[in-house]
Amino acid sequence: MNRKLLESALPGSLKRKVEPTPHYATMMHSPWLSEIWSDVGDMYYEFIAYAQPVKDWGVFGGNVVFLSEGTNQRIDENEQVLGTFSSYEFSPTLTYANKIYSNLAGGINLKLIYSHLAPFGAPGEQGKGIATTWAVDLGLLYHGPFDGLALGLNVQNIGPKLTYIDAQEADPLSRNVRVGTAYDILDGKYSKLTAAWDFTKTIVDLSPDRPWKEELQDVVHHLGMEYWYLGPASLALRAGYVLDEVGHIKGPTYGAGVGFRKIQFDFAMEPGGDLQNFNKKFSLSAVF
Repeated sequence: MNRKLLESALPGSLKRKVEPTPHYATMMHSPWLSEIWSDVGDMYYEFIAYAQPVKDWGVFGGNVVFLSEGTNQRIDENEQVLGTFSSYEFSPTLTYANKIYSNLAGGINLKLIYSHLAPFGAPGEQGKGIATTWAVDLGLLYHGPFDGLALGLNVQNIGPKLTYIDAQEADPLSRNVRVGTAYDILDGKYSKLTAAWDFTKTIVDLSPDRPWKEELQDVVHHLGMEYWYLGPASLALRAGYVLDEVGHIKGPTYGAGVGFRKIQFDFAMEPGGDLQNFNKKFSLSAVF
């Protein structure tokens, strides 16, 4: 197992403390649309993940994503309130990754996607607003051609459509291709400075008749830098910029992290588009 490839996935303050076979865990919480409905606390995004290398076999892991879309009222055709229901999305994932060549690693995710929009259908329709499908993610990570440079490629959500009631109106998954690079500008004993850039392109319903200019407008760009002071207690500062013309999301991003021993806490803010000024993310990570 290539230890350098494993460490490349870990936060800066944890890299200096990695044992040959660490257990890595992280969790993240993000309030959803909190600036619009500040009195509503049941709209949020949760993520929890675990990874562990196994000698001569690679890295095994898993994660769970949960998105709560809040509580809604059920109203009939006469606009009478019939009750309330909850909407949410849930996706457990199994992960495997391993070294392919000396500086090249590959990984795969296999995930179940469960969408619970409503426990009933529209008036006059059979079925419920509930759908289940599966999907695969594929990724490659290359270190080189010189020290400090990493290149990544990821294809997300390869799988069948989500069918709620009518198979003829099934919803395609948001299949994406993501390409990114990162470079360690400074990699000292106490200081580390990294610059990164990636872009994501949706590849659902591509049309050969659509002009390339319009296709390129769908590309989402992320550019950022991260500085770590590495000591008994480590500190990270992050800044970047996101550009998503189709989603009307653009502007600066900010973040910070604090690490002590094998525990790390991170906070980030990114533009929220037309709906709110910023989305906030809180995460806690550990190596043990």
